[in-house]
Amino acid sequence: MKNASRDQFDKEFDSMNASWGYENADISDEGKELIYKMINGQLTEDEFNEAVRKMK
Repeated sequence: MKNASRDQFDKEFDSMNASWGYENADISDEGKELIYKMINGQLTEDEFNEAVRKMK
């Protein structure tokens, strides 16, 4: 999914995240926002990785 609309992204992400929730591997709202920005070219891979490291 590249350059996804917010609605399209939310629908797909929520479906995926619900499945991961059964295994206690769901992604936080902060993580969701980082993924959205990465998909839409608002973050570089390095910026994304740094932001994820800071979340821990």
